[in-house]
Amino acid sequence: MRHLSPMCLYMNCRNHRLALCLRHLMKSYPLLEETDSALLATWKLFHYSPRRFAVFKSIQELYGEEQLTLIRAATTRWLSHGKACIRFVDRYTTILDTLDALYQERKEPEVFGLRCSITKKKVMAMILLLCDVLKPVNILSLFLQDPKICFVTAESKVKATTNELETLIGLLQNKDDSTYFSKIHSIFQEIDDRTDLQRRIRGEQRDVTPDTFLLTTGIPFINNLIVEITAAFQCHPVFEAFRALDPRCLPQRQEETIEYGKVTSS
Repeated sequence: MRHLSPMCLYMNCRNHRLALCLRHLMKSYPLLEETDSALLATWKLFHYSPRRFAVFKSIQELYGEEQLTLIRAATTRWLSHGKACIRFVDRYTTILDTLDALYQERKEPEVFGLRCSITKKKVMAMILLLCDVLKPVNILSLFLQDPKICFVTAESKVKATTNELETLIGLLQNKDDSTYFSKIHSIFQEIDDRTDLQRRIRGEQRDVTPDTFLLTTGIPFINNLIVEITAAFQCHPVFEAFRALDPRCLPQRQEETIEYGKVTSS
């Protein structure tokens, strides 16, 4: 298209651009990629094995829980990532019990390896963090998927998203109970209770605490995500000019309409 019309403006898929924000962060945060792999591996373990899924269902029934399936965390669709993280956290104890039962039955290395992966405190801390971080990001994603989207208002939606992420930092630092991350102490206790005595003696995860994770990983990750999203959704000046043609952008006060739509030539 650019060869046929060199002056045309190309606009990338907005949802793809949003997904790329998190893909770019994977390069700086290997833990994010490890977390992504753990979520996908857990989903695959039950999705492709009716026998394993039957055990998962029976343990949910034993706990009096609704028999739910895990949600696939697709790397290119972070809307699914948010739902997958929440479902994973809500069924964390059940998942561990299922993996223990499966390993006791057949001693499968795949099951043992996955159990070791999801009992890493840093991985679980990142999953909890994503539960909170992806809530405002998913709202922005749904806005970008709307067939009636108005691109001239996208900038304000992006700003609202970054503001919510900045607010989230304060909530996390103040240990607010409304966040999913507030469950981290019970999750860490669950991990400690299930960690082999030999690993506890070696102190493999002794230095991983909620506060150190937020300081070294969580808060910098959110700040970098804010920068990525802001940079990805800069409105082109030509598109910005179309704001004057959208009745939704009309000023609220009559006196402001006098100068509305006027531009200065340079």
